[in-house]
Amino acid sequence: MDSTNSVPTPSEQCEIIKKLREGMKFKDGEIVYFLSTSWWKKWKKYVGYYQKPGNSSKGPGPECGTINNDDLLYFDKFNSNKKYQKDYVVLSKEIWDKLYEWYSGGPVIEYSLIDTGKDLMPNIEPITLTVQYQNGTKDIITNKEVLDSKLKKDLYKAFGISSKVETKLADYWNNSFLKYCNDDYSLSSNQI
Repeated sequence: MDSTNSVPTPSEQCEIIKKLREGMKFKDGEIVYFLSTSWWKKWKKYVGYYQKPGNSSKGPGPECGTINNDDLLYFDKFNSNKKYQKDYVVLSKEIWDKLYEWYSGGPVIEYSLIDTGKDLMPNIEPITLTVQYQNGTKDIITNKEVLDSKLKKDLYKAFGISSKVETKLADYWNNSFLKYCNDDYSLSSNQI
């Protein structure tokens, strides 16, 4: 920890983070931060996260040390085989900034959230689709888990098309039509 900054006591840290988590509501496009679940658990134990207020009989747990996200990496990149909650937690910028201010370490792992049409998820493996409509072409950054119905809404907006216009997404590759996509499925379910 950086001793030049005034670091709150473990119980104060706990209250600060709890208050920030209460108001935490993510939105599409927001940048979020990944934190190793193993470090997160150590920190929670250190600050007495699950102790009842006023019950300081146990005192703080063992120090958690600097933030360590090394277990989330594979060849210096985020290992996409890691599982949410089991291996990492997702934090807002405000919570990450506080923990990083108090503990430093890292590495910093950040991604933007994407609305899949079902829920929000970190866009760990973005894909770029080149979309053609009439005489226009646009590159759209999306994710293979986005529902085609959500992708269509994004495309209506990008091309300025009324949502009342009947459209179908088609898989078109190498100047050849392959198939129409089912709006209820994601790109990966449609095998695109």
